Amino acid sequence: MIQDMQRPTNGVTWIPTTDLTIFPLNDKSALYALEKDLASQPDLRKKLVITLGLAGGATVKETVWAILKKAIKNDLAKTISWRGLNGKVPFEKLHLRAVVTDAVRRNPMFAEATDLCIADAIKRWFYWAGDREGGRKNRQPDASRP
Repeated sequence: MIQDMQRPTNGVTWIPTTDLTIFPLNDKSALYALEKDLASQPDLRKKLVITLGLAGGATVKETVWAILKKAIKNDLAKTISWRGLNGKVPFEKLHLRAVVTDAVRRNPMFAEATDLCIADAIKRWFYWAGDREGGRKNRQPDASRP
């Protein structure tokens, strides 16, 4: 990780910043703008992998969830699913999926994590988006009402 941070590019030492103003993504337009940038700027992809890889976690699931929490607001997460069923954005087809996968593998403990293991954690994170931030509580019937 330190070697990546000090790797010279074009004679200039590049140190990644953890203060990326694009994160967390708030809406689909921001997500699609990032996707467009990731498709055209390979250096941005590397920078995001390094930055998001700093999220940490004791398990693959915790690491994936920490990265996604840092990258995507929950309101946007509710509009995304792995396959994109029911009109949702298909995360499996986004460039951001590869960024998240590579960021997880930056942790030496998870360098050998399989795509399937990482994908399962991503699927679960999006699946439970509706229950986070009080979503489950708001759907419960109010016991104080007759």
